[in-house]
Amino acid sequence: MNEQKTIRAAKPRSAGAAIKALAWREWRLVRKEYFSGMCIMIVLTALFWLIRLSMSVGNLAPVFEGSEMLGEFNAIIYYASISLVGCGAAALGMNTAALPDIQANWLPYSFALPITPRMRATGIYIVKISRMLTGSLFAILNAFVTAKITGMTFSAHTVWLIAAFSAAFLLYDTLLTFFATKARTAKGMEWANFKATAVVAGPAIIFGLYNFITDPNADDVAPIDESIEKARTLFLAHESLIRPVTVLVLIGCLLLGWFLTMRHYKMYGDVNEREKAQKKQPFTLFRKQGDGEAS
Repeated sequence: MNEQKTIRAAKPRSAGAAIKALAWREWRLVRKEYFSGMCIMIVLTALFWLIRLSMSVGNLAPVFEGSEMLGEFNAIIYYASISLVGCGAAALGMNTAALPDIQANWLPYSFALPITPRMRATGIYIVKISRMLTGSLFAILNAFVTAKITGMTFSAHTVWLIAAFSAAFLLYDTLLTFFATKARTAKGMEWANFKATAVVAGPAIIFGLYNFITDPNADDVAPIDESIEKARTLFLAHESLIRPVTVLVLIGCLLLGWFLTMRHYKMYGDVNEREKAQKKQPFTLFRKQGDGEAS
């Protein structure tokens, strides 16, 4: 009887159990950062609500009573809340436990465990998708409540706007995953973050500088409400194109990011790949670094 229990206990875990354990481990490493981000979003959301309530029944009510400026401020508060909270919700799903793993030197040890690159990538993306969905649902709830407070209209356009924010941040996260596939140190992760940011922000900065130099009226600052209305009109005019692009980016980036993550662990754990890299950099590849893994 005792021998049967010993044999049963020695059986390897199923793939599902291993993925569940990896997902739980991922969540344990990132949960504090995630809760901190959620607290910041809640405080930011409450701030928008308090400003609007003060304009109706609080200290600011005498200033805005019967004023046409109230409608303009409603639009500003509503779309600013959607933009900031939507971006924050999308960003909450980006970071993984890659850096803590490097700092703890966990990866070399983990390759002695009976887990495959596919299991690793699946566990990471279960947590990533769950975090993004939770943040997005909070952003949609915030948009709905803010619309009730400000008297604005909550519609499917708002949901697609939040989805577009999520797609943009997921695209950045996929670029970061691509650049981080060769990172073996904390400094390598920082450099990967810089490269991903440069790829995303670089074209926007160049376009902004070009527009500033060539447009004689570029230095004229437009009122906030006019800028918001212009952006809203532009979004609605191209929404028929934005919707399918958003869906394609969300699905494509999730699949590509999962594949890149799986390839990263497959290459890292492949002895032949490590030997090839060692021949290219025989003096630095496996030298112990002060910030974590061997590079």
